[in-house]
Amino acid sequence: MTSPTPRHDTDALTQQSFDELLGWLNPDRELAGQIYVRIRARLTKIFVSRGTANPEDLADATINRVARKLPEIQPIYVGDPENYFKAVVRYILQESYKREKAPVATMPLPVPVNSDAEVDLDFLDRSLSELPTEDRNLIIEYYRFSGHERIEHRKVLAEQMGIGLNPLRIRACRLRSDLARRIEELRTEISPKRTLSGSRSQ
Repeated sequence: MTSPTPRHDTDALTQQSFDELLGWLNPDRELAGQIYVRIRARLTKIFVSRGTANPEDLADATINRVARKLPEIQPIYVGDPENYFKAVVRYILQESYKREKAPVATMPLPVPVNSDAEVDLDFLDRSLSELPTEDRNLIIEYYRFSGHERIEHRKVLAEQMGIGLNPLRIRACRLRSDLARRIEELRTEISPKRTLSGSRSQ
């Protein structure tokens, strides 16, 4: 790792939040990465079993919801972190069912919410152009296709890069977080201009 409207929790996971999440899963970075991938795979299976249209996005939404609440969770939670993710699933499902009652445009890459879709697309293009060529090609190829075709394509992509699927998923997640953060920065930059423009027109 998504829709600009309505709000989708797969947006806005920062690198710091991701690192803190891995640290909560396990002090050993490599083991934490393996646990993360396992949890994400199991969450995806849960959403597939519930017949959702976007199980991978919802798995990411669950993970990001937990990551944002980690400062509240970590001091008091006792037990296997995976159980907490599973507890959050039902809330994500409820929100998903509400969204799916009405068709909404979806995007494979993170775009912040509550702004003009056309502007967000411009920001996404700009953010992608700022990435190193290798990273830009990776994130584009990672989210190419859908369903079973997407899964097979990611296997081929991992083979071409000479890495496993788990490292590929972790790298794509980090790039997705970087894109989300950069898009949010661009939106913040134009916010004062929009405010000033609106004041003059009144």
